[in-house]
Formats: sequence, C-alpha cells, structure tokens
Amino acid sequence: MHSGDLATSADLVSAVRLLRSERLLDWTGGALSARGKDAMLISRGGAARKFWLLDDNDIMSWPYSGVPHESAPRPPLGVAVHQCVYRHFPWCTAVVHSHAGDCFLTSCLSTGLKASPPTETLGEIPNLGDGKGGSGGAGTSGGLSITQRAEREQDVLLPQIVELAEQRGGEMAEHGLAFLDHGHGIYVLGRSLSEALTDLAKAEAGCRLWTLRSAQRTQF
Repeated sequence: MHSGDLATSADLVSAVRLLRSERLLDWTGGALSARGKDAMLISRGGAARKFWLLDDNDIMSWPYSGVPHESAPRPPLGVAVHQCVYRHFPWCTAVVHSHAGDCFLTSCLSTGLKASPPTETLGEIPNLGDGKGGSGGAGTSGGLSITQRAEREQDVLLPQIVELAEQRGGEMAEHGLAFLDHGHGIYVLGRSLSEALTDLAKAEAGCRLWTLRSAQRTQF
C-alpha cells in the first residue's frame, strides 16, 4: 500500500498479522482503524481475545460519530477515540491502539516521552487521559468498569485529544503523532497505515528506552 492511499479491510488484517508477529499487539486489548470515504474501518470488539487471529469478517464499518444501528457488531472499547481522532485530525488516515508491553508500562508510570531517539520524528508523546492535563499519577483507567471507562473517555480523554489537535494537528502534514492513554497503552496516528505501523515500532522502542533509564535511576 502506497503512502497516502486509504487502507482496505485486507490491509488492516495484514497489518494485524505483521504487528502480531513483531509482538506489538497484546492480548489484553487494542484496535486498528483506517479512514474511509464515508465511514471508518475498524477491528471489531474482542479482536484481542481471538489472539488477533483475524480475517476480513473481523473488520467492520463504523460512522465517524454516533453508532450505525442496534444490530451492528460490537465495536472495540475506545471506538469513540478513533472517531474523535478522524474528526479532528484531517491528515490522519490510520490509527493503531496497542497495549504493547513497554508502551503500556510507560502509560501507567510516565508523564510522557520527550522527543528523543528513536521517537524524534514523532515529537513529544504526551500521556493523556488522567484528568491532570497529561501528568502521571492517580486516575489510571486500570480496574474501571466499561461504563466508567466510557465516562472517563468522554469527560477527560476526548477533550484532551481535541486540545492536542488544536495545538499540534498541523504537524501531521509532515509526520505522524502519538499519545499515551494513561494506564491504557498508546494511540498512534498516521498519514497512512504504513506510517502508523512504523511509528508504533518507534514508540515501543522509545518506551523501552524510558523504562530502562527509569530502572537504572532507581537502582541502589
């Protein structure tokens, strides 16, 4: 798939297989989506519990706001985040949400990643969703019920995403962006699906570097 092309359901399935082989998808959650002409394509709810062994039937069409109808397949948790991203980041054509190990750990413990190798092409990766403007600490999404998590997204995370778009959305004309979701992994926004996949690998490497540095600082 060439940069700038809109991804198909087959492209998303291939991307899942690649990320799974590279151990960049965790079995506790996550989702992949792509911008479409009239609606987005997104991996259906429960994909992680299928060990990410997906086919085209596991990719569903979903509107950019609201829900299609009551009989629609269950979307992944966090579908509202994908909707918000596509509405507010015009350059974004693909989103990858991953619980990759080091990204997940960093989302729980860090205030975010400054732009440094290997994430310099992404710039700063903020940690959103904790109700403190991106700072770490209490308020993690871990242990919340589905209803509480949805309330947290609406009240805290989505407004912070809109603010991020206002502050840095223009950067997507040049490169992808990413943000950590406090206690819930990472979202990577790409101008193409290929860019989002590459940037997830960069973010995981950057988070791994952060965890190693943090471990060294705490040694006696």
